[in-house]
Amino acid sequence: MRKSTQALLWAAVIFPGAGHLFLKSFQRGIALIAISLISLSLLLIQIVQYASQVIEKALAEGSSLDLQYLVTTTMQASADDKILNTALWALILCWLFGMVDAYLLGKKLER
Repeated sequence: MRKSTQALLWAAVIFPGAGHLFLKSFQRGIALIAISLISLSLLLIQIVQYASQVIEKALAEGSSLDLQYLVTTTMQASADDKILNTALWALILCWLFGMVDAYLLGKKLER
């Protein structure tokens, strides 16, 4: 399998920046990993905060908790959160950029 294809698979399946590390482009790889981890951390923190608020509200009202209610209410509460949306787009763009860039860098190294 060609290096470009392997790098693309590493970047797509494992994590953004993994393809760059495979190609020994450490600065780009570490930068992509750092941005992705920060974005992922922000996403998780915000989602957990919203879920905690929903759980506290349901328990205060004496409602029973079911997964469907928790997911639906958390999604509705977080839909307009700018931090959450920015972190999500940053993660998506990092992943896409990481795949394309790792593939192109691999193609360049194959020549």
